[in-house]
This record gives sequence, C-alpha cells and structure tokens, in this order.
Amino acid sequence: MKRRIIITGPRVHDVGYRPFLLEYALVNGFTHFFAINVLSDGKQQVVITLDEKEEAISSFITYISSKRPDFAEVSDIRSEEFEGEVAQTGIYLQDLQFEQLCKGIPAILRIEKSQQEMISLQKVMLDKQDQMLDKQDKMLDKQDQMLDKQDKMLEQQDKMLEKQDEMLYTQGRMLEKQDHMIHLQQDTVDEIKGLRKDSANYLDREFTEIKKKLTAIENALTREGIQV
Repeated sequence: MKRRIIITGPRVHDVGYRPFLLEYALVNGFTHFFAINVLSDGKQQVVITLDEKEEAISSFITYISSKRPDFAEVSDIRSEEFEGEVAQTGIYLQDLQFEQLCKGIPAILRIEKSQQEMISLQKVMLDKQDQMLDKQDKMLDKQDQMLDKQDKMLEQQDKMLEKQDEMLYTQGRMLEKQDHMIHLQQDTVDEIKGLRKDSANYLDREFTEIKKKLTAIENALTREGIQV
C-alpha cells in the first residue's frame, strides 16, 4: 500500500524531523520510505512517501500524530493516496546521510571561522589586557616611587622634629638660666638697695654728729669772744 503523508507547520525544517521519521522506519522494518522538505505557499512541509502494509502505515500515522522532534511546531498532518515510486529505505538512508554531510561541512566551516574570529578577538583582548597590566605596573612603580619619597620626607620631618625638640630643650635650659640670672640680679639689686639705705642712714647720722660738733665748737668760740 502506497501513501503520501504531509506534515505542515511553522517549524518542521531544520529540527531533525526526517532523521526522527527515518529512525521509526528503520526500527519497524520499513522497506520503502522517503521524506523530503518542501515549501508550499511559503509554509514548511515534510512530505513522506511509503510503500508498506496498511497496518504499518496506520501505526506510523498514529505515532507521528503524537510524537515529534523537540523543537518542531506542527499545525497539520494529512494522508493521501500515492501512485509513484517509493525509494528503498536503505537508499534513502544513504541519501539522507550524504545530505546531512553536505549540510554539516558548511556548518563546520562556519564554526571554524567563528572559532578563528573568537581566537583573534581573544588575542586582541589579551593584548589589551597586557597593555592594561603594563600600565598598571607603571602606575604601581610610580606609586612605589611616591611612597619612597614620602618615606624620605617623613624621615626628614622626624629629624626636623628631633632637632626642634633639642632646640626647645636648649631654649628651656636657657630660660631656666635666664630666670636664675634674673633672680640673682634681683637679689643683687635688693642687696645694693639695702646697702644704699644703710649708707644713707649712716651718713645722716655722721652728718648729724658733725653738725652737732660744729655747733658746739661755734658756741665755744663765741663764749671765748671769737666770732666765726
């Protein structure tokens, strides 16, 4: 019995539909099986021709009505009579393998081209990464130089602070000596003031005594009739 089965849908091409159908045909011992992808009024179709027993064809239609490849989208399945010749399953297997091989070679070449492009892009990215690492190394070198300079500046600052501390200590000692000299000077001034006061008192007493003696002498001379 010969039948033609047409599977129509938005996505029945390039989803592995024909290998899926051929697997069933081989497992179930189909001797004459053929399938081809066609476009009809812009719609994707898989056209299958069979020359098997009626029971086998009925089981096949039942199977494909409930099963399909993972990514296939089917909108209609119809069966009709067919009068033409149907290729042997083994010959179709060879034709499909050859067709898949022909499809696979460009795909492999495209993959290889994509890999080459990715390798080239990767090389460019690695070059840029190397440039960035070089810049980073230069920046780190500059940073190390700046840190070295900063360390030297801090060392100089520490030395200056040490000198400043020494100067402050020396200044403090000088101020202490100055305070001591001021105290000595004040003591000397006080002592001189005391001496001046004592001298003034002594001279006052001496002048008073001398004045008394002169008065006594003058009085004595007056009594003796001597005018002074």
